[in-house]
Amino acid sequence: RINMPILDGRFSLSGFDMKKSKAVVNKLEIETGNAPLFSKRNFLIYKNRSVYYDEERYGSQTDYSVFIEKESMPDADCPIFYSSYYNPLSLIGTIYSYEFGEASEAACGTMGNDLGVTSINIKTGSEVSLMSLVDEKELVAAFKEDSWVVKTVKENEGVSLKNIQNFQDILNLFEKDFAGIKFTTSGFCILGFKNGKAKIRFVGREYMGFNHYRHLQLGFELPIKKQAEQLFADANNFYVGAFVNGLTE
Repeated sequence: RINMPILDGRFSLSGFDMKKSKAVVNKLEIETGNAPLFSKRNFLIYKNRSVYYDEERYGSQTDYSVFIEKESMPDADCPIFYSSYYNPLSLIGTIYSYEFGEASEAACGTMGNDLGVTSINIKTGSEVSLMSLVDEKELVAAFKEDSWVVKTVKENEGVSLKNIQNFQDILNLFEKDFAGIKFTTSGFCILGFKNGKAKIRFVGREYMGFNHYRHLQLGFELPIKKQAEQLFADANNFYVGAFVNGLTE
């Protein structure tokens, strides 16, 4: 507790040795976004932004600026609000998966939120498909056997898994037959890797009404493609749980 105003960015705390003092400073720098949560050579992850060779891969401040420029209505009396967040999920070689979310209220509009999970190549910034890591047939078979999928299909008359032959069929099933549910090719992250198999969290979003969404998650354990195994050998990898996130463990 600090019992005085912080007027110039400086304050004084007593009762710490040097080791504890440095830990407090490091924690504050991370929380304020001045120090990275994680660094891997030229890739840095901060609390609400990430950069590769000084090129921003995402950033809350950039999100805010873009939103304000797009939605600003100088002559309107209605307020504008925008806030976004990012959480690291997993890093497998050059494939970085993260959670993102935003809350916004455009001028004279209604408050709402959006969220999701995406995976990118840290070098290019482009999205990476789950198909780069696993065999399509293995994923389709696991999807058809998933208990939640089987139960949900049975509860929806006219919906069938018989025609699901590839990854796009899975995406189309939700898009077409389950209103308010959407999955993307890059909406995944990795919980762990052992004996050639990865624990995968496939994450979509589900509409909850009133312009709000929540995560919808499916879990699979699948063999990794031979050509992708080297990505999992990187000593700098981390998996879901290494950092705070909004996914349910």
